Amino acid sequence: LHRAVTDVFDHPVIQRCQLHKLRNVLDHLPTPLHEPVARRLRQAYRERAALRAIQSDYGSKLDDEQRDDLKNRIEGAEKAAVES
Repeated sequence: LHRAVTDVFDHPVIQRCQLHKLRNVLDHLPTPLHEPVARRLRQAYRERAALRAIQSDYGSKLDDEQRDDLKNRIEGAEKAAVES
């Protein structure tokens, strides 16, 4: 599906349901790692959502350094969620 979409569309944004991402990751891990990895992935998703909410609600009240720090934290949370 990914290949078909990228063949047809120029620079598509491909999203994945968090639950399906979690299931796919767990399917490739030994059973003893399922619970700790699932816990960490859920934590990363919550952290990313919380940071985005802060950015949306308070971003205009932050100075440039604080805004940059928040942006970096969001990018780090997104990277952790994707790599997990």
